[in-house]
Amino acid sequence: MTRIIFLCISSLLLIVTTAKAQEFKLGKIDRNDFEKAATVTDSTASAIVLKRYRETYFKYEGAKGWMIVTKVQERIKILKKEGTAYGTHKVGAYKRDEDEEYVTKIDGYSYTLENDHLREERLGKKAIFEQQESEHWDSYSWTLPNVQVGSIIEWEYTLNSPFWKIDDLEIQQDIPVAAYTAVIRTPNVFKFNRVKKGYFEVQPETEFKKRSDGVVVSKNTGYGGRSSINTQSANMTFTEQIDTYTLQDLPALQEEAFVDNIENYRYAIVYELNSVQYGDGSVKKFATSWDDVAKSIFEAAHFGKQLDKTNFLNTDAGNIKRKGTGKELLLKNAYEFVRDNFTWNGDYGKYVEEDLKDVYKSRSGNAAEINLTLIAMLNACGVSANPVLVSTKENGIPMFPTLEGFNYVIAGVELGEELILLDATENSLNPIYFRSAYITGKGAWSKKMVPLER
Repeated sequence: MTRIIFLCISSLLLIVTTAKAQEFKLGKIDRNDFEKAATVTDSTASAIVLKRYRETYFKYEGAKGWMIVTKVQERIKILKKEGTAYGTHKVGAYKRDEDEEYVTKIDGYSYTLENDHLREERLGKKAIFEQQESEHWDSYSWTLPNVQVGSIIEWEYTLNSPFWKIDDLEIQQDIPVAAYTAVIRTPNVFKFNRVKKGYFEVQPETEFKKRSDGVVVSKNTGYGGRSSINTQSANMTFTEQIDTYTLQDLPALQEEAFVDNIENYRYAIVYELNSVQYGDGSVKKFATSWDDVAKSIFEAAHFGKQLDKTNFLNTDAGNIKRKGTGKELLLKNAYEFVRDNFTWNGDYGKYVEEDLKDVYKSRSGNAAEINLTLIAMLNACGVSANPVLVSTKENGIPMFPTLEGFNYVIAGVELGEELILLDATENSLNPIYFRSAYITGKGAWSKKMVPLER
């Protein structure tokens, strides 16, 4: 492990630059880019990112309120046959209730040198697909034409989001990156914690500038509101913090022996929302401590609030209680009832996508829905149970207070001095079992943080 840390630090301390951030124009290729492969020291690389540019900023859109807009551009050189897979790209767009993300301004080109002649082909509209992946996810995908070994491909798109979450800056990719630039612009009404992931050192160039936007606002709620009633045009001026990251010659993320989750070592920057100041001057705080994180999640409508109304399972709970009344027997029978009668759809997550009453009717759901149903059933049977938030190995070890630090929920029951953990998504012969993918570390139990040792 020490060797990995040392290599990561030494490789990046030398490559942080202070070049001015600048997006590039699609459709204008430099012939010298075709020679870029000669500088790739990683002989295993199937492709190389020649340029990657990302800019994220906030925009106020009247009744919608603050939106986060992220523009992404990427140019890649294909080095090997397996690298042609990069010619297809997919972007996810999340939606919940009446709010939804959407992607606009998709464009792209492929370039190939044929007998010293540059052949250019543009992404056609018929090669762009929008698809509903699930009730809460849409996807936008596209495949560039004539992608082959030696090609250079490029694309751009803009993601518009009503959710106040800045996507992580994944600086390191699975292939080498020659040039990386990211610009994050945040209004002064939003405060973010900035935390790095992976073992590297990088500091952005930070500046503060005044920005003025014409907006339509509500007379009643001001800039922080979302009502479109009694609106009027106004000019909104605010201070914007601008963080610029410019790096060069980033190595590919390589799998290492004896490393459970290589994602813990990927170079990335996380922007975690700390607080928001609304138009009336009030301030709402978010993830400032681990206990605040746990409290925010447990009080969410799509999490802890689901346990407030569970009368729909009283009949089955009564049948379970008639089989025996000892606490351990009730626990075992309630666990087996949910495990054997509900089907996990394979989705992780700490929030429910459907109300528990609907999940109970369909007998199918994601991990949160099934295990919150288990918790509700245990409580209905007289066994005090609470949700336990954990992080899977794939999600990584949460190093700082973050709402994204947990991605899975299981059930917890105190039996004497022990905290028994249960996962009803696992069809195991063991009546008390939780999935082996969980990491050892912090967990959130009944709105407080506790160590989870296995």
